[in-house]
Amino acid sequence: IRYLSADELERLRTQAARSENPYLLTVLEVAVGTGMRYSEIMTLRWRNVLFEGDTTALVLLEQTKNSEPRGVPLAGKAFETVLALRDAHKKANHGKVNSAALLFPSTRTKDRPVQLRKSWETALERAGIEHFRFHDLRHTFATLSLKSGVDVKTLSGALGHYSAGFTLNTYTHAT
Repeated sequence: IRYLSADELERLRTQAARSENPYLLTVLEVAVGTGMRYSEIMTLRWRNVLFEGDTTALVLLEQTKNSEPRGVPLAGKAFETVLALRDAHKKANHGKVNSAALLFPSTRTKDRPVQLRKSWETALERAGIEHFRFHDLRHTFATLSLKSGVDVKTLSGALGHYSAGFTLNTYTHAT
């Protein structure tokens, strides 16, 4: 089980911000800030993001690993980067949000998500982070959540787990 230390996370953020891929930092922040799976993030459409004022949003996941829809709060850096992405999207679309559009579209095919593998691996290498998979960002999210006092039942719901026991057993390294 692997999760990022605070120092590793900052180094990865720095490298993601320097990436040629314009979406890498936002995808990273959404993963760290929500614990969402890669497939859940990459299939997000603007209709799935419900903005609630100036500091939070709710992401409605229609398709999840366990086939159960769920809502995931979006706050902090994750919210800020998605808000900036929405502003850029609106600017490119004459002030409107295309609710059917992907948040992270490919430049070649707008209805397919952008490919992140190369930019992800480059950012990890430049940050000096070894033996780390994108899925490990779920462990990072869980670790940070538990350390900040989030209860296991709430964390379990955010991660889309059926039971708090599974979450506790999977993330006991964080307590």
